[in-house]
Amino acid sequence: MSDEVARLKMQIARLEAAALNKEVEETSAEVLLARLQATGDVSQLYTFRSLDKKLRLLNCAEQIGSPDAVLSVVLFMQETLAPQVFFQAVKSVS
Repeated sequence: MSDEVARLKMQIARLEAAALNKEVEETSAEVLLARLQATGDVSQLYTFRSLDKKLRLLNCAEQIGSPDAVLSVVLFMQETLAPQVFFQAVKSVS
């Protein structure tokens, strides 16, 4: 029984860490885009590797309402995604 309790505690800890990480990622997208607007430095965009994270970044840029931020994210996505994936992603957002 204690092995089961230990396993469940470990699973709870992993889920809590994943939830915290998701909150940090969403906040970091906003912070990153604010820095992008202030400095024009796009190098930090490369920390967003998965398609899901790139789409969240694009949605965040749209919410900010800055054409420069949206363009920077779209160009970043075009550079880092396969052409077919990029066009599907752009179609799904528009």
